[in-house]
Amino acid sequence: MKLLSVENFTVGRKGYGKIEFKVPVDLSVFSSYSEIAGNKIVFSKQACNVYPNEDEKPPVGEGFNVPARVTLENCFPVLSKEIITDPTHPIVKPHITKLHLMKNTKFESYDPVSGVWSFSIEHV
Repeated sequence: MKLLSVENFTVGRKGYGKIEFKVPVDLSVFSSYSEIAGNKIVFSKQACNVYPNEDEKPPVGEGFNVPARVTLENCFPVLSKEIITDPTHPIVKPHITKLHLMKNTKFESYDPVSGVWSFSIEHV
């Protein structure tokens, strides 16, 4: 019965990021963690895709289609194929502005030295 309402559930992939669910989620429909990570929640370069198969996405408020905080790694600006890690470089400010404007996200933070970007979503 504990799996019906799991609080603070987090899924991550080393070198890519993590997603932390802000409300309890129902994990009772899954027989193993591998059904979730890499299947229902997929991390790729600078992205986290929840329910990659749109037909499997439940209504808002159910499953993983709930408020969450996403943290993505290696989200550096690139100039002429060169990754920019200098926080004083002129391209950093427009990059942060771009992150602020990402659709359906609420910007939380960005570290130009580590390339870690965090944002919240109301649902997936």
